[in-house]
Amino acid sequence: GINLSHRDFSFGLRLDRCTFYNNFNLNGGSVRYLYLQRSILKGAIFAQSLNVSQDVFLRGNFVAKGQVDFNSAKIGGQFDCSGAQFEHEGEGCLVAFYIDVSQSIILSSGFVAKGQVDFSGAKIGGQFDCSGAQFEHEGEKCLLAFNIDVSHSVILRGNFVAKGQVSFNSAKIGGQFDCSGAQFEHEGEECLVAFNIEVFQDVFLRNGFVAKGQVSFNSAKIGGQFSCIGGQFEHEGEKCLYLQRIDVSHSVILRDGFFAKGQVNFSGAKI
Repeated sequence: GINLSHRDFSFGLRLDRCTFYNNFNLNGGSVRYLYLQRSILKGAIFAQSLNVSQDVFLRGNFVAKGQVDFNSAKIGGQFDCSGAQFEHEGEGCLVAFYIDVSQSIILSSGFVAKGQVDFSGAKIGGQFDCSGAQFEHEGEKCLLAFNIDVSHSVILRGNFVAKGQVSFNSAKIGGQFDCSGAQFEHEGEECLVAFNIEVFQDVFLRNGFVAKGQVSFNSAKIGGQFSCIGGQFEHEGEKCLYLQRIDVSHSVILRDGFFAKGQVNFSGAKI
């Protein structure tokens, strides 16, 4: 393997179209930028507490067969995994809790994760963009983002698909929480959980949004509207849309093709 742990580099690391057969260790080090575009990782990347002054690019057909670990890393630019594939079923395939990213985290444009993705406790200065992404960890949690702090918007739209539970419990979002056209599947369980979330603008579960499993925004605080125009919610015999004690500053909109197969609960809501 490659062991560069606790090494400080004044330059960047750019390794395009490479194949890594063993582990790549960057724990506790520092580097100007990290570009692993169009590369294949058969081992793991360990980048805990890595300090990157500019961008991290794991994109452009980047493929990881082992775990990618950026826990507590500090990134001065973007963390961009657009078009990447992470495959580590049964374990965390992309683990980045408490990561601090000055700009945006981008998991879009064909991003695929087979295994758990964990950004819990992350601090993001831009957007958390998962438009068009696919998360697969059926029967388990596929995307964890509880206590995440996002300065701008969270974008889970544009053919976003999650097979497994998505959790944004206690998240703080400075812009919108946009799930327009997204699909969440975790039948018989909670598929989208956002207890105590605080969204400064709007929540959109509309325009082709489909949830197979319970959607929960209990005790959420929404600074704009909560729109489910044309949304479909299916959780037969149970609560399909659970909004107990939700606080919405503007309107709640359930119309124009809104469909609920299961109970919709607004107990204690403030609108």
